[in-house]
Amino acid sequence: MEEILKKFEGSRIDVNCANGVWFRGENAGVEDGVLKLRDEDKVVYIAIKRIVAVSETGESNTRPGFVGK
Repeated sequence: MEEILKKFEGSRIDVNCANGVWFRGENAGVEDGVLKLRDEDKVVYIAIKRIVAVSETGESNTRPGFVGK
């Protein structure tokens, strides 16, 4: 998983840590078994051994709500 995350460095990704817990942000680096994920002005550090799945983020900024006719 660490090698896969290194390939996504600098990209926006979605990270699944099981039990429906997802994180989204820019992959700011991988070091010593920890992923650094940045979103705007916040940073979260995730233990790589806890990551179940990773995918590139589709950049569509959809918002929930109604669609008018």
